[in-house]
Amino acid sequence: MALAAALLASPASSMPLLQPQSAVPTLTDDEIVVIGRKLRRALVAYSARGNRLGKCIVERSSGDNKVDRMLCDMVASCIRDGNRQRLLAEICLNARIEAFEARVPSRR
Repeated sequence: MALAAALLASPASSMPLLQPQSAVPTLTDDEIVVIGRKLRRALVAYSARGNRLGKCIVERSSGDNKVDRMLCDMVASCIRDGNRQRLLAEICLNARIEAFEARVPSRR
């Protein structure tokens, strides 16, 4: 299945971040905006085995290996939460990206 990070916009109200905010490195607002854009540009293909990520292949890179890994981690988290079907995974992924971007005060 291929997921484009920006295919669907979904409110992030009920989706937790990938990690608790205290475990996430401190980033400037500009860094968060840039990473959010990169996450939305990337495209990944994945396979799921039950509620586990089998493979995550970056088909269109964000241009940053760390951001690409972050996207695969977000997909893995969505699958662990039971969002195995493509549409549900897309909604979950977009909600997690929105939650990440919401850390910028002007985007809340």
